[in-house]
Amino acid sequence: MAHMHADERFKDMVFKIDEAEGHAFKKMHVRPRKEIVALD
Repeated sequence: MAHMHADERFKDMVFKIDEAEGHAFKKMHVRPRKEIVALD
C-alpha cells in the first residue's frame, strides 16, 4: 500500500484488504466477436 500512497493520485484513498482463502472472482470468459456493436 505504501507504493500506492506514494502516487499523488492515490495518496488519500483508503484501501480495503480482505484476506481470502481462494479466488475472489469466478473465471472470466472472453468471447471474440466480429463487431462490438451490431449496426444492422
